[in-house]
Amino acid sequence: MEPMYSKVLSEDPYNLDTSEVGLMASIVPLTQTVMIVVAMLLSKFIAPVVQQAIGVAILFTACLLLGPSPLLPFLDKTQGLFITALVCIGIGSAMFLPTHPLFMLRILYREAGLTKKELGGAMAAVSTDFMYSGAIIAPTVSSLVVEAIGFEDFTTIWAFVYVTAWLPCIWVLSRYNAAE
Repeated sequence: MEPMYSKVLSEDPYNLDTSEVGLMASIVPLTQTVMIVVAMLLSKFIAPVVQQAIGVAILFTACLLLGPSPLLPFLDKTQGLFITALVCIGIGSAMFLPTHPLFMLRILYREAGLTKKELGGAMAAVSTDFMYSGAIIAPTVSSLVVEAIGFEDFTTIWAFVYVTAWLPCIWVLSRYNAAE
């Protein structure tokens, strides 16, 4: 969604200049950087599937607020709401991130049967593939979709994509938690 921030924030009702848009775009990584420490500490006390559920719930809410979603017609577009949504995206993604290595470990080590020596390289490769695939595909796809349906509808759909994409994670993590 980041590529669309410039377009959305430079128009009514925000009317931000380029430097202000840049500042807004830095909110997610700054929040994520701070909150990842908290999330890593929490991961010692709560199950990965619960931590992921918290992260997905926050991301879902953030996407609905970011537009704001047509499902929330009582919300007006304000800078405060946009900033709140960006902070929530940083918090939600930070909650989700510490569970990814565990998730990949369970799939790659147990399902694929990799040795511990092979595991490090495989985890690095999978993480890199996901990160760069998203960095290449997301800006193009999100720009095209936003142009076709609008930012508000796109962020609403994206909220539901987070939940739908997370469902296989629930199955895998709960399957292994039950077996351990």
